[in-house]
Amino acid sequence: MLVDLFYLTLRKGLVSAVLVFALVGCVGEEGIPRYNIRGTVTFKGAPVPAGTVRFRPESKSGRDAPSGYALIQQGQYDTALTKRGTIGGQQIVEIRGFDGNTAPEMPMGSPLFDGYQTQVDLPTNSTEMDFEVGKTQ
Repeated sequence: MLVDLFYLTLRKGLVSAVLVFALVGCVGEEGIPRYNIRGTVTFKGAPVPAGTVRFRPESKSGRDAPSGYALIQQGQYDTALTKRGTIGGQQIVEIRGFDGNTAPEMPMGSPLFDGYQTQVDLPTNSTEMDFEVGKTQ
């Protein structure tokens, strides 16, 4: 009888611990809805061979919000491939482009341009958006 009570108490404690860890794991950045964005990136009219696109929320509230991120490959990017979609709204877009001629010290090649930055207002759904580096969006 005492042993049965011990195992019952132990089982309830383990179930409670598992539930607490499960709930804690669902809170945080992963709990914020994200939306995929894809498109093209060109520079001087040609597709950017390699690079990165980062979508950083413009935070006027002082809160941190997750950034979206994608790799550029042959002028195409898609946040679904990195599983780092955007949260929508006002975003600062930072683009880095490279020539794709890789070397050990330059995994994406030589820079094509200084880091490019622009602002966009993204919807709260998946969408497509193209960027021409050097032009105002």
